[in-house]
Amino acid sequence: MSSNDQEEVVTSAGVKQEHNVTIDGLQLPGFPKENLLEALNFKPRSDDVLIVTYPRTGTTWTQQIVDYILFYGNYDGSYAEMMLKSPYIEMTGTKHLESVTSQRVIKTHLPFRESLWNPKSKYILVVRNPMDTCVSQYHYFEEKGSIDTFAVKFMSGNVAYNSYKDFVMGWWPHWNKANVLLLVYEQMKSDLAGHIRKIGTFLGGDAATLVADDQIVEEIRSKTDISHMKEKINSTYVSLPKDEIGEKFREAFSGSLDFHRFFTGGDSGNHLMVRQGALQQWKNELSPRTQRLFKLWLTSDPRFYKIMRTIFASSIDLL
Repeated sequence: MSSNDQEEVVTSAGVKQEHNVTIDGLQLPGFPKENLLEALNFKPRSDDVLIVTYPRTGTTWTQQIVDYILFYGNYDGSYAEMMLKSPYIEMTGTKHLESVTSQRVIKTHLPFRESLWNPKSKYILVVRNPMDTCVSQYHYFEEKGSIDTFAVKFMSGNVAYNSYKDFVMGWWPHWNKANVLLLVYEQMKSDLAGHIRKIGTFLGGDAATLVADDQIVEEIRSKTDISHMKEKINSTYVSLPKDEIGEKFREAFSGSLDFHRFFTGGDSGNHLMVRQGALQQWKNELSPRTQRLFKLWLTSDPRFYKIMRTIFASSIDLL
């Protein structure tokens, strides 16, 4: 980057997303500190399945696929049911997991840390091109100011969970291990049925048998199509305080969360968990100057640039 571009990225780091808290240098969403600390110190069991993503890279989508496979016939696809079956541990904490004797599915956005790694657990890592990730975060967090200003914060790592670059590079040494499955958002969009089979095969056992049935794969594909999820997840997120499964959710996590703030639109009133799921929205929303800044950001670190090329090949025009 030029000196002026570098200065813009660095000086923007003084602006924090509203509600974020910082623990040991890591910016985290403003969930109860006790829950965040439990997540940071969580040690997976050998039979755990962890869905690990940087925010807004296909997390909910992957949760839905995994839950529909592992809990086939006993999963309704609602937001509350998803959170009960595959809880987001930074939000909910981990105490409730201690009493679960069956296989556990866990969602986290945490960067790699030794306490989170168990060579016998299974990890599903999902990545999405960083420009679309940035655009999705801007809309999801309902950021004040322009998207180009937010993009500078994003590139600086001055967002929840810090830097996209650090997240990718932290997990990268583990991505080829037998207990890790790497999924690419853009590839999931082009072949959802194939990825449902890939996930089920990776999970093994009954899950592998299930996805060998083309009719079941098609059923899961139709229920995890973005358009279907937008209706199912968004509507049940809004109705969470009212419906029956929402009551089960509140019972499970009542001691650890401010339900008005996080689940009744207390901050915004119209929050959407699933937005568009579109590809290459960055071309329409980021200014030409910000696109140039992204290219400089992508190429300034040779190791990161090589990883991006390995993951995305020619699917990112800026590469």
